[in-house]
Amino acid sequence: MRFVSPLVAVLLVVAAMLAQQNTAYAVEPSLSGTVTDITTGQPVANVCVTVGPPVRCATNTKADGTYFLDMTGAPNGIQWDIRFLLGGQIKKEFLGTTVTGPTVINAQIDATGFITPPSCGAPNAATPSATSYMPNITKTLGGPTCWQTPFIVENTGTLNTTLEVSWYKFADGSCAKRINVNQGPGTSYAYIPNNDSTMPDNSQWSVVVRSYGSSVVSVVNEHQGTGTRAEAMSYDGFSGGAKSVFLPNVTRRFFG
Repeated sequence: MRFVSPLVAVLLVVAAMLAQQNTAYAVEPSLSGTVTDITTGQPVANVCVTVGPPVRCATNTKADGTYFLDMTGAPNGIQWDIRFLLGGQIKKEFLGTTVTGPTVINAQIDATGFITPPSCGAPNAATPSATSYMPNITKTLGGPTCWQTPFIVENTGTLNTTLEVSWYKFADGSCAKRINVNQGPGTSYAYIPNNDSTMPDNSQWSVVVRSYGSSVVSVVNEHQGTGTRAEAMSYDGFSGGAKSVFLPNVTRRFFG
């Protein structure tokens, strides 16, 4: 029978403990990858990566297009909805992705016009199929946890349509940003102001959506606060308006 010296025994125990620690660390879930432009292949910085509902960025890509999200503590084998947003728009999504240990998800997205604020060129001169007005769209208005108003525009028709989305500044009514988005029947364009790095914080705009090709409806979701202080409400975008307003009952110190 062979005997192991005390020193060798200690070394074997330490090696076993280190192996167990390394194994435990290796299986902790995490997400990482690289986001590149689908046309040029160049890395895209400041892409918002969301896990679950696309409300807040879990992390953002760095200058070289890479990202890393430590999910230590989350169970392995859980399915997550992973989305990549740029300019407040969902550019790529991997729904029901199973994350077990270090998981790599690379994404190719169309980053054209979203790295810097798209210029406000002349609007489309054609007559739109439908128009939707959203009079008060905000980004971190009042502070980081204060008012933001994501909105959704859905193509309710049976034909493809091009949405011309224009943001107008509250201060002077000038155009701050204008983009064109193609939407198929039954699909929606979703915009989340807090995830749009091209627009300034603590700001508000009036947004006009003109649809060229199909009917659309829009919904604005207002959010403010966190936890027990969270508030929310929704309203539909307006398809028309008027220059005259009637106020049927205006009072001052009524009965006192």
